[in-house]
Amino acid sequence: MKQMNVVFMGTPAFVVPVLNVVNQICKEEKWKLTCVYTAPDKPKGRGQVLTASPVKERAQELGIEVLSPPKLTEAGTIAQFRRLEPTVVILAAFGLLLPPPFLFDPPFGAINIHPSLLPKYRGAAPVAGAILEGAMETGTSIIRMDEGLDTGPLLSQRKVALQGNETSEKLTRQLFSLGAEMLKELLPKLIREGVMEEPQNEKGASFYGRWSKKDGTINWQESAEIIERKIRAFDQWPGASTQWKGLKLEILEAQVSTQILSLKVGEVRLSNTEILVGTGAGSLALKVVKPEGKQGMSIKDFILSRKEFVNSTLPS
Repeated sequence: MKQMNVVFMGTPAFVVPVLNVVNQICKEEKWKLTCVYTAPDKPKGRGQVLTASPVKERAQELGIEVLSPPKLTEAGTIAQFRRLEPTVVILAAFGLLLPPPFLFDPPFGAINIHPSLLPKYRGAAPVAGAILEGAMETGTSIIRMDEGLDTGPLLSQRKVALQGNETSEKLTRQLFSLGAEMLKELLPKLIREGVMEEPQNEKGASFYGRWSKKDGTINWQESAEIIERKIRAFDQWPGASTQWKGLKLEILEAQVSTQILSLKVGEVRLSNTEILVGTGAGSLALKVVKPEGKQGMSIKDFILSRKEFVNSTLPS
C-alpha cells in the first residue's frame, strides 16, 4: 500500500486533543503525519508579542512541520499542499474555508470534526447556538467535507445531554474531546474498509455565524432566561456586558432568580442577599462581574466599595 500521508488542520487549544489522537493513530498504523496547518502567529497581550497558536506549539513539540498560510487559495499554497501528496485531511476548528484542491485531491478527502448535531448549528458558533436556544442536547459530528459550509455527509455522530448550566468554553472542550475519541475508531476503519455516509437532512438545518462586539451588549428588556443564556454562550467571545457610570461592566456569571419582585427594567436591588437586576421577564441574580480594567470578582466584593451600584438603573 502507498504511504499514508495525513494532514491536520486546526488552531485553538480545544482541538489539541484531536491533534494528539491523529498523531497516535499515525504511529499505531505506521502512517505519516506529514504536516499541520494552523493560523499565522498573532500579536497578543499588552506588548503585542507575536504568539503561536496552541496547535502550532503542540505540533512543534511533536516535531511535525507547520504551515500557516494567510490564504489557501494562492497558487503557491495549493502547489505546496499538492507536494505533500496527502491521503486524507483532518480538520477541527481551523478557521478558513478549504478550496477544492484541499477537499478533493486527497483520495480520502477532507474530514471535519464539528461540535454540533449536524445539520443543526452549522457555522462558526455551533456551541453558543445550542446554549442560546436552550437545547436539551447537542453533540459532535464527523463529516466528509464538500464545498458547502458544514453540509457534507455524516460519517459519525454522538449525542451529549445538556444540563442547562454549560458555558461555551467548557462545552466546546467537551465536544472536541468527544470528537477525538470518535476519530480513534472512525479513521482507521475509513481507510481500511470505508464507512457508510449519510446525507444531511436540510429540513433540520440551522446556522450560527461569528458574533460581533455589539452582540455582547446586554439588553435588559429581554427576559432573565435569555440574558442568562447569553452570558454562558458568549463567555469566550464577545462576552456579555452592560454599562455603569460610563464604564463597561462584564457579567461573567449570573442566575435566573426565583424571587418574585416587581423590578423596573435595568433596576438593581439587593434582596435576600442577592443582587438582582430587573429584566423584561423576571430578575437576574448577578454572581461574578468584571469591571473595566479590573479582574473578575464576586458581586459581593464588587459592591463593597461601590455601594451606590445597588438602587442604580442599568441602560437597555
